[in-house]
Amino acid sequence: SAAGGIARAEGLPTYPWQLAPYWRHSEEAAELLQKSAEFPLLGKRSPGPDPIWTNEVSLGAFPYLRDHVVGGDVVFPAAGFIEIMLCAGREIFGDVPLEIEDFEILAALFVGTDEHVLFSTRLDVDRHLVHIRTRTRDGASEWTIRASAQIRPTDIRPELRLPRDELSGAPTSGDDFYAQTALAGFGYGPAFRAIASATVAAHSAAGVIAAPEQVSLEGSLAHPCLLDAALQLTIAMVTGARGDAA
Repeated sequence: SAAGGIARAEGLPTYPWQLAPYWRHSEEAAELLQKSAEFPLLGKRSPGPDPIWTNEVSLGAFPYLRDHVVGGDVVFPAAGFIEIMLCAGREIFGDVPLEIEDFEILAALFVGTDEHVLFSTRLDVDRHLVHIRTRTRDGASEWTIRASAQIRPTDIRPELRLPRDELSGAPTSGDDFYAQTALAGFGYGPAFRAIASATVAAHSAAGVIAAPEQVSLEGSLAHPCLLDAALQLTIAMVTGARGDAA
């Protein structure tokens, strides 16, 4: 006995332990702590009748964003905004084909090394209008509209026609392609170097796109690293990165 008295042995209970949890959370706390986001870049839907999702994005949470560099700065990719919009549409409209129209970037989003950026995505179901707003944690309280578009379900399934047979010239290797885009000021790192080869002409382009080893496609509909690669081909047409350089 710690108090110096006489110790007495007691028997254990004869019934089994119930092992039932009695930890109580509020509805909001349970949603936050126990339910993970289906789409990591979109984040979690906020409680309430209107479809609003919130998320916190940083280079630590999404390391692949470090490799989207333009002019020496990390810029959140346009493909990332499109991925967020598609994921919001999937959660509201279900597993159906979606179309995006009138996509517009209203303000570029630069992400600093130690910055944590708060995202708020709102989908107006009646108007099919989606807005993405951001602000920096512990920074200004005002939200900045970064991107907007219209999104809706569609029955149209466009027939994709590969134009590679119509392009003249030999394909450019991925290394040569990214050497050319670097000269144009696009410093793509490994995660955003998804083009294995490309054939670029004045008015058309085709490429072989493969996910880099360090990129996981889990939890995405159109992963920014892959969708951005398709956009890179259009940039190559404009900048003239046609692979005719050594």
